[in-house]
Amino acid sequence: MNIPKMMPFRDSNIEVLEKALNSHLPDDNKTVPLLGEQIVIREAQPGDAPAMARINVTTWRDSYGKFLPWQLMEELSCSQKQAEIEDFFAHWEENQAVALVVESKSGEMMAFIMAGKNHRQDLKYTGEIYNLHVAPAFQSQGIGRYLVYRVSQVFRQRNWNTMMV
Repeated sequence: MNIPKMMPFRDSNIEVLEKALNSHLPDDNKTVPLLGEQIVIREAQPGDAPAMARINVTTWRDSYGKFLPWQLMEELSCSQKQAEIEDFFAHWEENQAVALVVESKSGEMMAFIMAGKNHRQDLKYTGEIYNLHVAPAFQSQGIGRYLVYRVSQVFRQRNWNTMMV
């Protein structure tokens, strides 16, 4: 993955991540410090779909469980979400997709983002973030904000100057 030069952010966690990513790091997997722990930011792979689906369902239930009917929360299934994520990977080139995962050094997935071209021609946005989920235990640390920033940098490289979430 080609990592673009990044502009400074005010958020201290973002600055730490940017500094680490702007330094020379081997391979496509970038290991960066976050709140004293080493994390890995890498391109998502089809084999990540089960872990991505678990995070998706967990964050929906955690975020919306108090506001939406419990029946709706119970109907959320990891197998359904996994199928949706696998479909995303099946249409990778067509969607001009971008997908990143954040993992702990031990391999535990903490967050992911899925993005690509906007599918709605009636809207004037070029790019779209399809999914962004940060596991509840890792929220409020700047991880989601950083993933959105990374995707926006990829979109800018493609001259996609607008995006929707």
